[in-house]
Amino acid sequence: MLSSNLPLNDGDNSCNIYYQTVSTSTYIKKTLKYKNKDIKNKCIVIIKDHYIELYEILNNTKYLLRHSKNVFGTIYDAGIIQTKVNNSNNEIEYKDVIIILSDSGYLSVLEYKIYDKNENNYYIHDPLNEEKRISLSVINQFRISNYGFDYRNPTFFLRTDPLSRSICISSFVNNIYVWNIDRELSQNKFDVENSILLNENGTIIDLVYLYPFQDDLNKMTLVTLICSDEKIYIVIYNLDKSDNLTCKSNFKSVPFLDASQSMPIQIVALPKFPECFIVLTEHDIFFFKVNILMEQNIYCSKINLSQYMTHYLLSKDFLVTSAIPYDDFLGFRTKDMSLSDSQDLLLNTSQGSLLKLSIFSNNEIKIQNISNPVSISNPLYLDYFEGSDYFFSSGEMSNGYIFSINKRTNELNIHDKIPDFSLLTNCISMNSENSNSNININKLYVTCGYHPNGNIKMIENGIKTTLLSTKLALEGIIEFWTAKCKQEQYIIISLYYNTIILSLQKKYNQEENCEKIVNCDDICNFDLNCRTIYAGSILNNEYLIQITENKIKLIYNSEQFNTYEIVKEWNPGNNGKILKAEIIDNYIMLKYSNSKTIEIIQINKIDSYNLTVTSLKEFQLDNEISTMKLMIKNNNLYIYVVTYEPALYIYYFNIDMGFFDKIYTENLDAFSSDETGISNSIEILRFKNNKDYVIIGFRNGILLIYEMEYKNEKDVIIKNSYLKQLGNIPIKLCKNNFYNDNNQYIIILAESTYKLYATEYGISLMTIIIPKIENIAQYYHPESKNVYLIECNNSLQIVNIDKYKKIHTKEHNILGTPKHLIYDDNTKTLVVSSDLYSITNNVYSEISIINPLNGKVYFNESFKDKEEICTQLAKWNVKSEKNYICISMWNLKSNESCVSMYNIKKNKAKSQESVVTNIKTKVNLKNQMYFEKRGEIKISGKVSCIHTLLNKYLLISSDNVLYIIQINPSTKSPIISSSIKTRWKITTLNAYENYVYVGQVNESVSLYEFDRTKKILEFKKSDEISKLIGSCITLSKDSVFVADRYGSIFGLSNKKNMRYSLNEEFNFYFGEPIMKFIQKDLNNNQLHSYFNTTCNNENELINNEKLSIVYGLSILGTIIKMIQIPEILYKQFLILQLIMGMHKCTKPILGNEFDKYISKHRISHNIINGDMLKQFVLLNKHEQKEIVDTFNELWSYQNDNKINSDYTIEYFWNIIYDFDKSVV
Repeated sequence: MLSSNLPLNDGDNSCNIYYQTVSTSTYIKKTLKYKNKDIKNKCIVIIKDHYIELYEILNNTKYLLRHSKNVFGTIYDAGIIQTKVNNSNNEIEYKDVIIILSDSGYLSVLEYKIYDKNENNYYIHDPLNEEKRISLSVINQFRISNYGFDYRNPTFFLRTDPLSRSICISSFVNNIYVWNIDRELSQNKFDVENSILLNENGTIIDLVYLYPFQDDLNKMTLVTLICSDEKIYIVIYNLDKSDNLTCKSNFKSVPFLDASQSMPIQIVALPKFPECFIVLTEHDIFFFKVNILMEQNIYCSKINLSQYMTHYLLSKDFLVTSAIPYDDFLGFRTKDMSLSDSQDLLLNTSQGSLLKLSIFSNNEIKIQNISNPVSISNPLYLDYFEGSDYFFSSGEMSNGYIFSINKRTNELNIHDKIPDFSLLTNCISMNSENSNSNININKLYVTCGYHPNGNIKMIENGIKTTLLSTKLALEGIIEFWTAKCKQEQYIIISLYYNTIILSLQKKYNQEENCEKIVNCDDICNFDLNCRTIYAGSILNNEYLIQITENKIKLIYNSEQFNTYEIVKEWNPGNNGKILKAEIIDNYIMLKYSNSKTIEIIQINKIDSYNLTVTSLKEFQLDNEISTMKLMIKNNNLYIYVVTYEPALYIYYFNIDMGFFDKIYTENLDAFSSDETGISNSIEILRFKNNKDYVIIGFRNGILLIYEMEYKNEKDVIIKNSYLKQLGNIPIKLCKNNFYNDNNQYIIILAESTYKLYATEYGISLMTIIIPKIENIAQYYHPESKNVYLIECNNSLQIVNIDKYKKIHTKEHNILGTPKHLIYDDNTKTLVVSSDLYSITNNVYSEISIINPLNGKVYFNESFKDKEEICTQLAKWNVKSEKNYICISMWNLKSNESCVSMYNIKKNKAKSQESVVTNIKTKVNLKNQMYFEKRGEIKISGKVSCIHTLLNKYLLISSDNVLYIIQINPSTKSPIISSSIKTRWKITTLNAYENYVYVGQVNESVSLYEFDRTKKILEFKKSDEISKLIGSCITLSKDSVFVADRYGSIFGLSNKKNMRYSLNEEFNFYFGEPIMKFIQKDLNNNQLHSYFNTTCNNENELINNEKLSIVYGLSILGTIIKMIQIPEILYKQFLILQLIMGMHKCTKPILGNEFDKYISKHRISHNIINGDMLKQFVLLNKHEQKEIVDTFNELWSYQNDNKINSDYTIEYFWNIIYDFDKSVV
């Protein structure tokens, strides 16, 4: 965005990497209900290993991610507790805070603060600035262990009292620490010295605070499950906080379970039954009441799950995994009050099915089956609303859901879905040029999920749109407008020789609930037999206006007579026909047919039926006008004109004094290399009151933006300029005028559709996910300011553009566990293999051909009879314009692989068999496509990798043998040309030109060079450090990214152009094994300005290499991006990262210092953590200034005070923001 002022590179060509998490796995450790008075809806806090996320549940049915925080530590457990606070009126309020136990050795107390801001003071179109309104801050923190928590001190449990009187932590050993909470949490001390220690012989399995009777608020009951000598006991601790927290008594039951036969899973307190709980085991459910247990040492009732499984004919593998009560704590209840009739719980099973457990006050227990269409795991109760109980399922290798269960019928209804990418097995990147879609959006297709519920998920990054009306097919549209006159709204469409007027009417039926576009030509008194130049409303929407070539017509809507009456017509003088018009308030700017003359007129109202038209100014330019715009500011008119010359002119007109002057001229020759370098549209985006952004869209697809600052009414300067290529077609601009001041934005129509808006430090672009739009106009809607009328695919429709940018997913179900995925460019289809299990638990594969847009299956073949497993799918680029689909099938019995080469064909055969090049091809008439076999080759062992070499050869690896395959010129069939043996088993391979990188089990990456004459691979070099290689990708012949199976990522390259050298250029510990890398070129990306700072001339700048992002995909579903950055940027980011790691507002939130966290998880070098730097854009100005001032001091000191210019907040804000946005 900003032109960078970076100094020149000092010549060191080391590989420096900026990495950032794009999306995190939705494998969730814990989900907590959270309340905040500043958020009107219910919230949930999702706890992951290294992330805390806040979701708002909208009307119980939809979710909205409000805040996500990387906490730089491993979270063990978390809980919610209420604390007293004094509000601004010195009144006591209660608020929820989060208590977290992590491996840092700290117990951290966190709270969400929501900063209410006026709509005009923050930028509601920018989700990053919306995120700034919420902060997760530490209000208390205590070190419990000096060495942190790890496998030697495995503390895992944290529990909170239902009345927020106490918390406890425990380990799998035998210690429980309990703390009293009797005042604000910010004043509490959670040191070990301030706790009471409870000991028991044995292993603590689970523990819980019971819901209390409130006769004595000083009494608390803590129940634990203990395993000792393979026997299961219940231990009850009676705690008293009347003075200091003490344990008044404890009770240990007789053993009620044999651990060698059945192990407890969970202990659950019952909200409706105080001092009651259940114990859930693999085979039984036990119901306990404390008084009965302590008096008689027995449970109240029991239900055998095995009998229930038999009764309902459920699977033998059926296991209940968790239980959650339906209801919240009912509040005040004493022992003399009667109990509720029953308590319902939702049981979750290992297969994702649900059961309803009902416990009655007479000690009876009943179970009912709940039929659910999707796999549910770890449900959390949310609310009871309109006859249904609402839950949130966090997902575990499955999607998360917001769902409800009807109280009467037990029917389950899914309301919203949070996608899960865990067990991610494969991924491909695709853009609109490769697909059938006319939406120019980059997509990521991933295969994830586990048998039997596999998925292919499409990931898009951008703003979604919602269709609000039916489509109206209409051709020949030149331009259209929307006009709201009082309570009515119309659509005016200009065709070549006539005008059409439409309006909308509501349409309700079972299939749709939207508005329908209808014709209303006879209503508005417009001239319909001519082309309209401009149409809309004027004078506070009291009048409709139509501008044609020969006149301006003003029409009044008479509410008394319910008619539209012409109250004024105005004809131009001797200037000729009107070619173009612009309106703002009651001022109209006209361009006439000589394309050089501009006239400004003013419309004034005397009464409803009496208007005056006054010509304010007429002037002529030396060159023809291509685009123009009229703006009003402080009772002055500003005329922005771009000519065909081309040049930008800004004119000033004082309305009161009639003073007119040209105040600015800018030559635009640099953008007019040919006839396409002509401006096509112009808009003005105002930010605050002293800064305007002039946006010019050219016919050659260039977007030019000038940041202009007004020192006074007539003194304007260009502060910055921005340039971005948005394709090769003319750019159209449409400004949203429903918002005022800082919230205005512009819709850009190019090869893709974009939303452009201003921020505090510059402008920003966001992609809108919508098919290519030809024309667009604003449309008034009472519930949204982001509604537009669009022309798309020769049809009109009304859409709403969502407020926030998100990563959107669309999924297609596939049977089994999907393993391999490729995209066929010829048929625009996906080929996917999935693994399934037979009745005898034998694994076999299925191959499918799928439409990526709608999930329709064109072909499916099962290898169940042969019991063969697909080990690889790949494309063999035999020639630049021709490729084969390679499928490797492995037979376990013979330990042999068959690699077959196919073309995908559409099914037009009439017979069951067709003969192609003497090879029989099975054709299933039910399939719309089929595989036409072009050849096959047998390979001993299990094929692990397949890769194309030099668009002619095929590399196939099996165990520790690497084969080179080529096409026999005479038989046109594949043959083995040569092979080599490696020392260890091959896990991955990648090729660039004639260089081949081979990853092995125990020898890291080896470099081979293909001899084109001898047609053999020659060994050149191996990485000196042995690693268990999982995947690699070659960016060039001199650079390769490698990931091992332990979670490390490192880069190898040729240092200083030394041939055949493999030096480790960077290394960092990510924590999750990366199973695949994807490289994505950033064409015309805003990051280019930060990478081209070392270029000395324009030719070098233009010819600079394309920037690339490397995406790493972990099997747990996390996606990270890595960008190689220049040395100067690395040095700046390194200092900034160091400062932020120590700053009070950005240091790691769970107690670690950032540098200590990095060193703890292995030493990294040449790495910048983008997740850390992203926090900079979320800080307020004062905090940003502190960090930048400290940076400038260190930067000057490091450069021996030779650099005089200081870096600004604006510089860092823009570059970090641009890096953050550069994702697929």
